[in-house]
Parts: sequence; C-alpha cells; structure tokens
Amino acid sequence: MPVLMTATRFPEARAPRGMVATPHLLATQSGVAALRAGGNALDAAIAAAATIAVVYPHMNGVGGDNVWLIYDARAQRLRALAGIGRAARAATIDWYAARGLSGAIPARGGPAALTVPAVVDGWWQAHEYSRASMGSPIGWPALLADAILYAREGFVACEGQCVPPPREPDLFGEQAPDGIRRGLWPLYHPEALRGRPLVQRDLARTLEAVRDGGAEAFYRGEIARHLVAAAAAAGSPLAHEDLAEHRAEWMEPLRIPYAEGHAASFPPPTQGFAALAVLGMTERLEMATLPEADYVHVLVEATKLAFDDRDRYLTDPADMRVSPAELLAPERLQARARLISRAQARPPRPAAAAGGDTVALVTADAAGNAVSLIQSLYFTFGAGLMAGDTGVVLQNRGSFF
Repeated sequence: MPVLMTATRFPEARAPRGMVATPHLLATQSGVAALRAGGNALDAAIAAAATIAVVYPHMNGVGGDNVWLIYDARAQRLRALAGIGRAARAATIDWYAARGLSGAIPARGGPAALTVPAVVDGWWQAHEYSRASMGSPIGWPALLADAILYAREGFVACEGQCVPPPREPDLFGEQAPDGIRRGLWPLYHPEALRGRPLVQRDLARTLEAVRDGGAEAFYRGEIARHLVAAAAAAGSPLAHEDLAEHRAEWMEPLRIPYAEGHAASFPPPTQGFAALAVLGMTERLEMATLPEADYVHVLVEATKLAFDDRDRYLTDPADMRVSPAELLAPERLQARARLISRAQARPPRPAAAAGGDTVALVTADAAGNAVSLIQSLYFTFGAGLMAGDTGVVLQNRGSFF
C-alpha cells in the first residue's frame, strides 16, 4: 500500500509494487486492480483509461483521442503511441465553404466533429503490445470490465459534472442548440445528475461490443455504421472509410538532454516539442539564480518563443517543413534563449483563443515499467454531439485547425 509523506508541498505517496494516479478514484481503482491481478503498468493504464472514459465523460471519452508515452523496462525503451484521429477526407476548405462556414470551423455540432475517434484503437494497440512484448497475462475483456460495469449500472457523478461549465454556456445554458439539448441534456445536464446515478446504457453496449470484438468491432463493424450515420445526420463529414482506415501509430518520442538526464515528450501532430523547447531555453539561463519575478518572466518569454515556433511550423507530420529535431537542436535553443531579455517583454503574437480540457494519468510497476497518458475530447463534451444510440460523444479537436 502507498505510504503518505507530508514533508513536501503536496502529500507524497510511495508504493514499492506499483502506482496509479488519475483524476478520479474509480479510474485509479481500476488501474490498481489490474496491477493486483498480475498486470503491468500498461495494463493498469488501459484499465484506468477505459474507466475514466465512462466516469469523467465531460473531460474525455470513447469519441476522443489518447496519447501514450510507454517505458518498457525489459527492453529499456521509451515508446510513443499516437491514438490520434485524422480529419475526415471530406473535411476540406471547400466542404466548409459550401455550408457557409468559410470563416472558421465551429466548436459544436456535426461540422465540428470532423476527426476520427481514436481512443479505442489506442487502448487496443497498447493491449497488444503489453501481451506480445511485455508478457502480460491480462486479457482484453478484464481491462474493460470496470468501465462496462459503471456505464451499465451507474455511479455518482463528481462535483465538477454537477455544475454547468462557466466558460461554455453553449452546453447547458440558453445558448445550447437543439442538438445538444436532445443529445446531452437527458444524461449529462447538471440538473439531471443531482440525486441519481449516471447510467450510460448505450455506451455500455458499445463497450461490450468492443470487449467482444476488439478495435475491429468499433472501426469496421456495426458500431462504426451507427456512429457514422448519426454523425452524417448532424452534418459531420466523417465517413465509414475514415473509421475503417484508422490505426493508432507507434512513434519515437522527442528527447533533449536536460539537467542530469533527458526530458521526453510526444512528437507531432502534438505540440510536445514546444514544452521541450521551453525547458531547453530556460536551462541555458541559470534559472536557479533568478529572483521569483524574473524567474516567472523568463518562463513566460521562453513560452512565447516556443509557441511562435509551434504556430509557424506545427502541422501534420507528413507536411512539416522544419523538423522537430531542427527546432530542438542545441545551437538553435541557445540562439532562441539569447532573444530573452530580463528587462523587456516580447509583444505577444496575435492568435486565436484556444480552449480545451483533458485528463492525464500515470502508472508504474515494480519492474520499472511506466506509462504517461492523456485522453481528451478537446472541449468539455467535445463537439456536444451524441452519436445516435452508440453512447459516444464525438470530439471537436478539429475546431482549432
């Protein structure tokens, strides 16, 4: 069992045989149960990720994406798994212009739901790796058992779900469109959650089909047909071919030397290189010697420079004109660090406002395996689009394209 230590700013937990940390107790318990059943850190992460997709539906879900950093202790290798959905083939500038949406992709509704839900294949690819490369004895159905139980039988919603999100009045306020009222309100409206368990029977049936048929059932079976039909009826460009062609991708993580070791993050299409750039620049500026105000100022200035690069260069990895390796080269980080002045702030570049929410979880086991995972719908409840009787709420990550 973990031992709580109170000498640090926040309570510190240590456990010799494994650790799971998530934003929700039920998800954490699912991960711990996988460890106790003989599973490894990757099994624990899959089980926790499946449960949190059910019990924290405002922040993540089966209709979103997940991104994994996985350390395989036996192979002594860090791997990246991109459970990230591509945009629908039909989602072109002309497609949006023909619908009177040439100014920007909307944040809600069918036109906002333009990327493939990638979560399930992320779970599936992680499970196959755990079994084949890490020797896990845990079967696929066991990893989804808790998630299915909570979806079918219900659970008490957390406090955050019982309060309308103040920054997004288009969900549960007077600005909410009819589609959101019909799809989300019967299940997820804060008033509906008070005094009764949250039961998601349609989602339970979808997860049962995934339990029995794996990723194939979700992307190329009956679920895919129902999902695409509901999305198309709401005005989404997603087609059955978009789902059928989806596969999570294994990638090499990005790394830079940092302190006495390495810092690692995720490659494009995520913006992980920007976080590494901030670390790389600030390490060259003797941060430990700075007064607090200067310390914060330098971090902000480094972040501006990193985000300048993100906004200028980050796109689909197949189309990037400057590689992350070039952006994170030591000589370039040194040159960028020289642009930071302690006496003056760089003017911020104009940029579109970015919203979004996500969940993060981490796991580790006694063998030294470890996982860092994020899972997201982008905004609270994503596009606000419930995909028919699948129980799947589709994401709106493409609304920031």
